[in-house]
Amino acid sequence: MTNNTTAKPKPAMAVLSIGFTEYVMPVKQATEIIRCMETAERYSTRYRTKEDGGPLHYVWQEQVEARMHLLSNDTYIQGKFTGKPDDR
Repeated sequence: MTNNTTAKPKPAMAVLSIGFTEYVMPVKQATEIIRCMETAERYSTRYRTKEDGGPLHYVWQEQVEARMHLLSNDTYIQGKFTGKPDDR
């Protein structure tokens, strides 16, 4: 006797782009990161010598460049199989 139940499709993964770097993760985690980044503030420091008063620290509001799109399970599996690209 054969099992006539169909396999449940794997959920799509999310590709999260922050700046010029892309990360793959489950959609739920990617949406949590996007939600957290909505309230994030930029931080920077500028070196100054002690004689000039020491380092300056800056904190300000700035829109985060974060994007998300879906990646099918088939494409994700192919990417896992291919692995890290050769930098030539």
